[in-house]
Amino acid sequence: MFTRSFVSLRTCRSSALIRNTFVSCYSTPVPNPQETKNIVSDILRDAKKIQLRKSLQIDPRYRITREEYLKTAEHLGIEKKEAESFLHHLSAATVVTTVPLADNYIFLKPEELGTNMIDVVDAQATELQQKIAKLKETLQKEKEERDRLHSVKVPLDTKAERAASRLLYLGLAGMVGHLCLVARLTWWELSWDIVEPITYMITYSTAAALLLYFCSTRVEYQYESLFQRMVEKRKRKIYRRHDFNIERYTELVESIKRNSQKLEELSLGIPPHAVFADHTCDVTHLILPEEHEKTCSSA
Repeated sequence: MFTRSFVSLRTCRSSALIRNTFVSCYSTPVPNPQETKNIVSDILRDAKKIQLRKSLQIDPRYRITREEYLKTAEHLGIEKKEAESFLHHLSAATVVTTVPLADNYIFLKPEELGTNMIDVVDAQATELQQKIAKLKETLQKEKEERDRLHSVKVPLDTKAERAASRLLYLGLAGMVGHLCLVARLTWWELSWDIVEPITYMITYSTAAALLLYFCSTRVEYQYESLFQRMVEKRKRKIYRRHDFNIERYTELVESIKRNSQKLEELSLGIPPHAVFADHTCDVTHLILPEEHEKTCSSA
């Protein structure tokens, strides 16, 4: 009897021990409200930092001011001290770059820093202004020379178009004369039995001539393309006759286009294809030029 009671007592103690061990291993303690609040705050703060980093990475500009960076961080709900610390981490991770020589600026494209050292040494852009002024002076000279050549080119182009038009009208007159000749031979001089083989050979010769035209020019025979080809051919002859330097004129046009685009990039500090949807927004976002035009037209 005593032995049976002792065994029963040991069994109860073992069951209680196993139950307590299971509960201690698999039960989840109730979290502290303050700890939960801190965890949520850390998650939200990390999300804001991620958004700030993305806004810096998608910004098309080469650099921004530190004040603009702090305003963007403040707009996202990040304090100034925390934003400065986050900027230090971004610079250490080479997401952005800060240089002691230009401490007021944050360079958003570290990979381009080596090719744009002038922006680091001359942060106030005095060298940039000199470059812009020199480029404007070059553009002005090129435009003056282009306008002078253009005033000579326009009358020569008009003369070439008139000469090509005269040739077309001569071709029309020849076709009308051919029609009258075939009609006279058919109804007055001869008969259709005699003229028919002649007209067949003329038609076949015309088809062969058109095929030869395509083989030599690789352009389908059309009146418009034929007229443009005749105009260009007459232009080259007239340019040589009047000693007009068309190569220099073409070079000036291309140079003006290239320098104008470069001047726009230097003046704006952003790519010319980038259009800001909202200039007052702290977070940079872009839209395509086509979408910008549609938005402007609808407004």
